[in-house]
Amino acid sequence: MAVCLVTNPRLLLPPGVGHHGRRHPICRQAQTKLEVCLYMFLWSPDTEAVLVAMSCFRHLCEEADIRSAADEVPVQTILPNYPTFSELASVSNMMGTGRSTLQKRVMALLRRIEHPTPGNIEAWEETYSKWDQATKQILNSPKNKADDGQPPHGPLSRTQAVHDLHGPCDCPNPLVSASSFSSSASNETPVGRFLDRLLSLLVCGHDRVGLHIRTNVKDLLGLELSPALYPMLFNKLRNSIGRFFDAQGPVPINDTNTQFVEQTIAIMKNLLDNHTEGSSEHLGQASIETMMLNLVRYVRILGNMVHAIQIKTKLCQLVEVMMERRDDLSFCQEMKFRNKMVEYLTDWVMGTSNQAADDDIKCLTRWSSVLSTRLRTTPEEGDGVELMEAKSQLFLKYFTLFMNLLNDCSEVEDEGQAVGGRKRGMSRRLASLRHCTVLAMSNLLNANVDSGLMHSIGLGYHKDLQTRATFMEVLTKILQQGTEFDTLAETVLADRFERLVELVTMMGDQGELPIAMALANVVPGSQWDELARVLVTLFDSRHLLYQLLWNMFSKEVELADSMQTPIQGNSLASKIMTFCFKVYGAAYLQKLLEPLLRAVITTPDHISFEVDPTRLEQGENLEENQRNLLQITERFFQAIIGSSSEFPHSSAASATVFYQ
Repeated sequence: MAVCLVTNPRLLLPPGVGHHGRRHPICRQAQTKLEVCLYMFLWSPDTEAVLVAMSCFRHLCEEADIRSAADEVPVQTILPNYPTFSELASVSNMMGTGRSTLQKRVMALLRRIEHPTPGNIEAWEETYSKWDQATKQILNSPKNKADDGQPPHGPLSRTQAVHDLHGPCDCPNPLVSASSFSSSASNETPVGRFLDRLLSLLVCGHDRVGLHIRTNVKDLLGLELSPALYPMLFNKLRNSIGRFFDAQGPVPINDTNTQFVEQTIAIMKNLLDNHTEGSSEHLGQASIETMMLNLVRYVRILGNMVHAIQIKTKLCQLVEVMMERRDDLSFCQEMKFRNKMVEYLTDWVMGTSNQAADDDIKCLTRWSSVLSTRLRTTPEEGDGVELMEAKSQLFLKYFTLFMNLLNDCSEVEDEGQAVGGRKRGMSRRLASLRHCTVLAMSNLLNANVDSGLMHSIGLGYHKDLQTRATFMEVLTKILQQGTEFDTLAETVLADRFERLVELVTMMGDQGELPIAMALANVVPGSQWDELARVLVTLFDSRHLLYQLLWNMFSKEVELADSMQTPIQGNSLASKIMTFCFKVYGAAYLQKLLEPLLRAVITTPDHISFEVDPTRLEQGENLEENQRNLLQITERFFQAIIGSSSEFPHSSAASATVFYQ
């Protein structure tokens, strides 16, 4: 603080004295060291030290104000993160605030830092180094006798700091798979290593503080993770869980693996429940299909103990949230994925014992009612008549499962009446189970009328009254949903186009687009404009525009002879970018430029912008025209800079991919 108090009064001295040597490298180094020092004190366990450090940011802001006024430059040029520093200084007045509340407020402000500087980068690296050493000690010393059993505030606060400062210090490529990172430690980014360590802390077995660490890390990843890290986290979780199934033979069921699976389910549900600004655009940058399938594969063999049923219930809740947000997620092959999930569900329910039926089947049926919404049965293989027969058999398998569940409901109700009634809570659960089952059957039949109606129509003539009533209920719901039986051919045609779109937008585990890239290689240049329009429309509808741009520009740069080639405008990649700007940027440009251009058009006649001396009219002054042109140019420039927050996301994604 003494340095800050001495520096600013000196800067207020006359320019020849107070500002002497301010551009010397040692001055910049001193400012960087001061910034690092203040950052490091922000996550100190000493509340007073934190408040003093926060108040010092006010002096940095005052220094920036003085220097910007003297040099006549914007204050952000001298102190890029001026707004955040100013807020940190204002929060320093929270004297009556508890330590935990103050830390949360500080960390929330750190997450707003956008601009990388030598100071925050060095602070991040130093904090990460100390955090790395501390967490290694915790992981390697599960029975540390020197530990007093208190929560490790130092490592936990540094964990939060490393996370919240990651934004300006590292920008991970969302299309790079975590598997490629694991092949070579030297290729791993610092943020990647940070996430790896956090995942290992999810199953920390430290005797005294393990539970505290696991809970805090789970909350950090699930509730406070930056949306930009979602793709990297998804890939790392997928690879971690995939290793459970790599070995030949049965899946290793142990406490550590089960704990990791349970933590993963909780994190994923929290992430998908998060609807904060910016989360949707990052959810679709990595596929979660493989991870979700492996989660179900692991959980379904846990048995029917109380803890296992709790994990199954949480997984069903996760699947329900996933289907609610499926428009924001990217699926390589959504129908096959959903069919596989229902197939696992079928085996899961059929293997459920009577003891676990009440809690287990209820949540599974709710899950199935979501999964079967507009679900087209899709067999693994088959062609022509064989394919239709396979779809028919698959529908019969699913439909029979739901009928058996309804029969179980009826039997339980009959048993309850035979023994003198049933508790009100159990009756409500049975009613909910029955409703979800009928809804699942309706959704399934609605989406597969062509292959399923022949199997289900006979239920309307079944000898059992309850079965007939159930079918009429399902049929009524289908009619309410508006299925058009007489336009079945149109439905089939629409489904064929849907499958064609799925084929064109198919994406591999490493982010590759084999079909789209193959089209780019074989379509002649004369048809690139039309191909660009089709590809952008299809991939944007599936929230995969970023992946399309990345693949196209990567291929373009790989084949380019020089730096100028990708921007010449005669390649498919450049035509795709042009179409993106044309479609998504038109409204933005009109809103931005229309008032400026109208002001130019309505400019009085005596104001001229002509700067060519040979074209000056009588009475015009060249220097005055130059000033007029500079003023109008500055007005346009400031308007463009000020509208950065309104710049279309799709156009920004195009520019970002091209820059990378």
